[in-house]
Amino acid sequence: MKYFLVFFLPVLIFSQQDNLSDGTGSYRQYFDENKTSRKHVLKNVIGSRYYHEDYVNTIINGKKILVKFDAYSDLMEPKFGPGYLPYSNKLKLLLNQNETWIAFNNKWFRLIFEDKESTYLLKPIVEYVKAKKAEEGYGGNEPAKFVMKERYYILENGILTKLKKKELKKLGLLKILSK
Repeated sequence: MKYFLVFFLPVLIFSQQDNLSDGTGSYRQYFDENKTSRKHVLKNVIGSRYYHEDYVNTIINGKKILVKFDAYSDLMEPKFGPGYLPYSNKLKLLLNQNETWIAFNNKWFRLIFEDKESTYLLKPIVEYVKAKKAEEGYGGNEPAKFVMKERYYILENGILTKLKKKELKKLGLLKILSK
């Protein structure tokens, strides 16, 4: 009897797996790997996760490379290779000879203006908004999208403080960015 179980146990196990994989009662009928893969999902999202449309020139560790800022993941993404995380508050990147980015508290910020006491920063943030089904039959479905939001900060004595729109207009920082 013991040998009988040892011999037929694998046969019983494999026969059960075949019944599960035929599409009836299987998870495969609910899960389509091609439609739920990250690549497929991101391909159908409206908008962009990047602050820059195209790659821009910069120099990192003495090498000229092309990067663009991924505002969704908060990293400088080179055209080839892994992204650059802001691991030190002393990091500064000059993009396209006119755009300075600095690292502070493990996040990338675009430098708007700097004087002796204060540093004014822009933090682009991209949020992912899930797709929505129409609530009624008359309206259309809304696809998933990336939404860019810009937040402004002032850095004084190592303290980062969020600025309000009124303060931005008063300081004229929006005019500096539009140049």
